[in-house]
Amino acid sequence: MSPVPVSMKPWTQELIEKLSVLQWVLTFLGMGIFCSILVISLLFTRLWTLSVLYFTWLVLDWDSPENWSRPSKWIRGWSLWKHFSNYYPIKLVKTAELSPERNYVFGCHPHGIMCAGAFSNFSTEGTGFSTMFPGIRPHLATLAGMFKMPIYREYMMCAGERQQTRKQTNTHSRGMWSGEQPSLKYHLSQNGSGNAVAIVIGGAAESLNCSPGHNSLVMRNRKGFVKLRFPVTDGVVAVGKPITVLKMVSPPDRVVDHYHRLYMQAVLDLFDRHKVACGLSEESQLEIL
Repeated sequence: MSPVPVSMKPWTQELIEKLSVLQWVLTFLGMGIFCSILVISLLFTRLWTLSVLYFTWLVLDWDSPENWSRPSKWIRGWSLWKHFSNYYPIKLVKTAELSPERNYVFGCHPHGIMCAGAFSNFSTEGTGFSTMFPGIRPHLATLAGMFKMPIYREYMMCAGERQQTRKQTNTHSRGMWSGEQPSLKYHLSQNGSGNAVAIVIGGAAESLNCSPGHNSLVMRNRKGFVKLRFPVTDGVVAVGKPITVLKMVSPPDRVVDHYHRLYMQAVLDLFDRHKVACGLSEESQLEIL
């Protein structure tokens, strides 16, 4: 399943892949700050009207990331994303058919330091998502703070990303998520079918569990992502093979626990089925925290 080893790649290809990753890291870390400074600085120049117009747009459009994204096929299809995916490498393996007549919640694991896998698979066409799953429109939920920075928020939304609140993924308290959350409600019940919202369930806590030789995921007490599926149309939580979740306005705790157990077992089965092909030993185990 591995591509040509890095040492056997032409140096030009290796350089392009490294540059594609570098631009992503710099964009992730610096674009928001740079654009914020730029827009504010323009207020003190002859181009101040550009900043005023943009800030006016920003106020009017402030809540959009909570409700929808504005995916651009052009940005998602940039060829640099293929080089970005090939650097690691990141591959999308199809284990089941997904009907475009339904809506989906994708659980993404693990978080990693910067969510490179989730970004490559669901915010770009670097791994060929649309070709592999025609008719499915992916939307990656990410940190709300990223959508507060001018211009950068537009770039994020063009990649199909949308704002995620802590209420939508967490948690120890099953009552934290509200069925009235506009973002997921829009994509899963008000935007037709064929939508897939990808959530990195482990969050920041999981990003710190990056120890060589140790495989662990944070989700044992994270049940909000299961509960959020019930108030909307009968769709699925997808882990490899989809898990069908029936429509239910107020699911009791025992039902949430049942589907949460199914999900965790599906993740364990998926890990065991693919671990050797992904470079781990047959004895490797996955720990759920």
